[in-house]
Amino acid sequence: MAHDSSEDSSATRFSLGAKLAMATVAVLLIVSVVVYAVLTRAARHTLLDDKTKAAAIVADLFAANVTAPLDFGDDKDVDHELQNLTVDRDLSYAAVWRDGNPRPVAVFGVAGTSPLPAPSTITAAGSRLLPDAVEVTRRVERPDGTALGQAVLRFSLAPEYAAIAQAQSGIFYGTAFTLWLTAFLILAVTRFQIVRPLGRLADAALRLQKGEHSVRVDVGSRDEVGRLAAVFNTMSAAIVDREEHLAEALAQIRELFDHMRQGIVVFGPDGLAREAPSTQAKVIFGPDLERQPVLELLYRGAPPDGPERQAFEAWLTCAFDVPPSAWDEVASLAPPRVERARGDGRQWLELQWSPVLKNGRIDRVMLLATDVTHERELEREAEEREEEHAREMAAMRRLLAGGGQAFASFLEVAGERVDAVVRAAEAGRPYTRAKGDLLMHVHTLRGEARTFELKELASVCEGLERLLRGAENDPDAVDDAWKARAVASGEAARSHVERARERFIEASPIGRAVLDQMTVRRSDVRGLERHADTVPADARRLIEALSSRPFGECVTGLEAAAVRWAVENGKRVRVVIEGRDARIPGPIAKALTGVLPHLVRNSLAHGIETPDRRRAGEKDEVGTIRIAAAESPLSVRVEDDGAGLDDEAIRERGHALGLKDTAVSELVFVGGLSTFQTPTAVAGYGVGLAAALRDLAAVGCGLTVDSAKGKGVEVSVFVRGET
Repeated sequence: MAHDSSEDSSATRFSLGAKLAMATVAVLLIVSVVVYAVLTRAARHTLLDDKTKAAAIVADLFAANVTAPLDFGDDKDVDHELQNLTVDRDLSYAAVWRDGNPRPVAVFGVAGTSPLPAPSTITAAGSRLLPDAVEVTRRVERPDGTALGQAVLRFSLAPEYAAIAQAQSGIFYGTAFTLWLTAFLILAVTRFQIVRPLGRLADAALRLQKGEHSVRVDVGSRDEVGRLAAVFNTMSAAIVDREEHLAEALAQIRELFDHMRQGIVVFGPDGLAREAPSTQAKVIFGPDLERQPVLELLYRGAPPDGPERQAFEAWLTCAFDVPPSAWDEVASLAPPRVERARGDGRQWLELQWSPVLKNGRIDRVMLLATDVTHERELEREAEEREEEHAREMAAMRRLLAGGGQAFASFLEVAGERVDAVVRAAEAGRPYTRAKGDLLMHVHTLRGEARTFELKELASVCEGLERLLRGAENDPDAVDDAWKARAVASGEAARSHVERARERFIEASPIGRAVLDQMTVRRSDVRGLERHADTVPADARRLIEALSSRPFGECVTGLEAAAVRWAVENGKRVRVVIEGRDARIPGPIAKALTGVLPHLVRNSLAHGIETPDRRRAGEKDEVGTIRIAAAESPLSVRVEDDGAGLDDEAIRERGHALGLKDTAVSELVFVGGLSTFQTPTAVAGYGVGLAAALRDLAAVGCGLTVDSAKGKGVEVSVFVRGET
């Protein structure tokens, strides 16, 4: 009982009325301070703003008055104008500088700590507040905008500060009186209408806390306090019912946790797991979680001195000592994912950390762990496939760099060898005409695959070779199961050959035409061309075909160069090349090698917009340049999805060159005509299209330009006389 009376005396030491009074006074005091601050700030702002505006008007008039004297070099007149300005008692400093002269033409007052402006620092109009003055800077200039000099005026703020102090005093006394009167009225009302009835409610709540049930409070009023008493009476009768509902809700929450994909583990400052509210936690970490160190749960199998383990240990030492407001920053230092040993394999977990608060402090931390092992394995498989693809492409490019004819021949023969093996396996005949015939095919294919670094094909051939050797030693082994294994191995070999063929084509700048290429001396081809007019038409066509080149050779390196040019000009572009294997007559192919870079640079400079402008036009910020070739009839197109031709600017430049009646489609080919004011590394000299047209005309070709505003430009190369 003595303990209870001690609690009662402690509880009544500061009654609700006293707390309400202190809270009311505190709130009113805060409001009064805010009102006082707002009003004084508004008064200060108004006075200083008016002063700044007045100073700006005086500075504008002064700058206008000294323009003519400063322009004609009449320093005495400038000084006279400055002396006229000194009648303003608030003027504390004024100075005028001539452009190009570091010394002022005229000065009034002391500049203080303000540095004298050099000619290079002459700026436009501006104002700034100093601790004791307002400084206004004005640029003195001719009507055409030519800078003559600069004027700086400072006006004292002493009168304004005196007015501000007087206003603050009045606001303070008015606010203090309002605070006292409001507090007195509020406290008088709340004591009789709220505090006393709430005291009876507090006593009833204390009895309910001690275990009494059906506690009732009779309050005669029908206001909010009376309704609160009625609610309290209902609450005391429903406590048991609510406890039952709470137990049911807890069971539902636990069931929800059990069906979550995340495992939940709660641990305290000692780093030991206190509870695991979800079944998934036991699936991830094992059934025995109680009192297990979280460090061991996360870093099972990791070396004790590993950096990640040590970092987590350091994090545990500070995670519970920070205030809840700093939790987000601390949680960002916790590991977001972890890789741990599980059985004979590895397990990847994604981790989230949430604090559990008690009495305003972090009491526990809830760890949510998601098993992403399957997703990580899929990502790793995808990465391995990408790496394998990159290795294959690198190998193919090495083959192409040394001449790809040998590899193309290998692909052709390899396909024939694999087809022969599959047909024989399907028929159940491991040999053809002579013993070991197929075995030699497979053995040879295996050696060639190793030569060209096709490791997977070599591995499949090795397994197929073992099957054939087994059939050679035991002919009775050739049953249905043997046939199925042999056919499956043959199909796998065929798949690897096809994949190698596609990678080879993908790596080649001339596309599928690389499979039909062979090495021919250029001098021999030229010799045949000299006799083309003396041979029959069929032979002439063969000579023309032999001297033609795949279109891919004409665009070799152009794709990478276009991307580099775009970056240098602050743009982004992708290049799409179509018809790499289209055959282009030799002379035209030679001309296209120099023409196509002109056309691509023209698209980059005049067509493709910057990423900001493309986004504003609801386009993909990466522009597209498409280069396409076709054989029959021979045509080459370079098109972009840029802004299109600026017809107005082209006509304006044409008029400047004296070409008033020339169409835009012809003006674009005029040498020296460019819509760029300043040339760049990509364009701007008006040479590109003119040079392209000249080079193409020399080989019997022409150019056409078709443009749609906002939708790009298409430049087409055609052979004159062909349709």
